[in-house]
Formats: sequence, structure tokens, C-alpha cells
Amino acid sequence: MVLFLIIVAVTFVAFRWTILVQLKKVTLSLKTKSQTDEQKPKHWDTLNELGILIHEYKSGLIQQH
Repeated sequence: MVLFLIIVAVTFVAFRWTILVQLKKVTLSLKTKSQTDEQKPKHWDTLNELGILIHEYKSGLIQQH
């Protein structure tokens, strides 16, 4: 039972860091853009689906500027 709880906790922390924290950064960037028209591209160096999404978002910001 303890091992199960440890696995669940580690999975939750990993998910939170790899997905939720990074999505929050993108969300804040989008809010800044819509409120102030200031573009703040975010750095992302992984090639998973979320990394590709952020990379494309960043490329779009650079092309608009």
C-alpha cells in the first residue's frame, strides 16, 4: 500500500511539472499578449507534443513581430 501511494505521488508530481506548470507559462504569455500586446515567447527544449505546441506558438509570436 505504501509503495502504491509513493508511485501515485511521484506520478502526480511528474505530471504537474511536465504538463501543468509548462501550460501555465504559456497561458500567462497569452494573457500578457492579449492585455498589453507585449509578446513574451517561452523557452521549451523538449520534443514531445507539448514542446512542439510551445515551439510553434513561439514561432508564431516571432513571425508576428
